[in-house]
Amino acid sequence: MFSELADDTPKASDIGVFIAQPELEEWWEKMQKDLPQVFTPGESCPQQVSRGTKLRAYFDGDKSKPMDAVVLGSKFKLEFADGKYPMYVVRYPPQSRELSYIHLTTVGEEDGWEVVK
Repeated sequence: MFSELADDTPKASDIGVFIAQPELEEWWEKMQKDLPQVFTPGESCPQQVSRGTKLRAYFDGDKSKPMDAVVLGSKFKLEFADGKYPMYVVRYPPQSRELSYIHLTTVGEEDGWEVVK
């Protein structure tokens, strides 16, 4: 399993591929049961943003240090040895050729990533 963790980097083949919403909702419901202090029961599962959506967060909450990314897809990524977590596949920064991950659930959270309109 640890070899899977080491080689779970986003790939070009992940671009344009998104987690099916019913699969995300199933994961969400499981997390509400397993970690109700984090995934509040009764709170609805987030809807995914679409490919090309621009996101912004601020380094250490400092508005003078924006960090931008563009969403290219989503997938479950192994996090630690105990399970999977939904991630956006992004270009960060957008003009980069590098692919990276952002936790899907941090978009829209206070001090998390926000959609840039």
